[in-house]
Amino acid sequence: MKIKMILIVSLIFIFFLIGCTMDEYKNDGKEAEFIVQTGAERHEDVPDLYRIDMALPEVSESVPNGELINTEIDREFAWRYEEITEENYTGNEAYAYGWTKIYYEVSNIDGICALNIFHEVTSVYGSDYPWRIIHSYYYNEYSGEILSKEEYIEKLGYTQEDIIQNFKERYNGKYDDVPFKFNDILFYCDQDDNLQFFATYVDTYSE
Repeated sequence: MKIKMILIVSLIFIFFLIGCTMDEYKNDGKEAEFIVQTGAERHEDVPDLYRIDMALPEVSESVPNGELINTEIDREFAWRYEEITEENYTGNEAYAYGWTKIYYEVSNIDGICALNIFHEVTSVYGSDYPWRIIHSYYYNEYSGEILSKEEYIEKLGYTQEDIIQNFKERYNGKYDDVPFKFNDILFYCDQDDNLQFFATYVDTYSE
């Protein structure tokens, strides 16, 4: 009877260990999954005057420190949400029938995440030179920490010089003689984990 009891207890203990190991494997050591959904939206078209397509992201309450990112998004974008109205819009010299777009993408490279919010102004009629900027918020799923831009690229294995060199190569040497700095480059990793760039700020050096 004693031997049977010892065997039963041993088996229970082994199953318990296996269960713990599987849970750890499933969680992969992550503090929490970086969950983002669409929050405020605005879609409005006033023919021949302006068009707005805006979808602002909201980090889930389940994400540690997610409320800090949401606070920053509100600070940066809440005023833009109500900025343009039919009563106060006076037109845009650069873009007739101006079209303001704000949208977002999330990239997740092995638990190192970026919430990228794109702000674009162009014309409904089309434009060869739309104005584009990007605001990015970085997050580590393993530690639950918000990352700086510098910490983010380091986690992905890049240096600031790598980013600058990639930018120059992407534009085929167009900016080789322009005295821009790392922080002038607007970049993000797309959903295929490839670096993408906007030259909006760098262009101001050559105007």
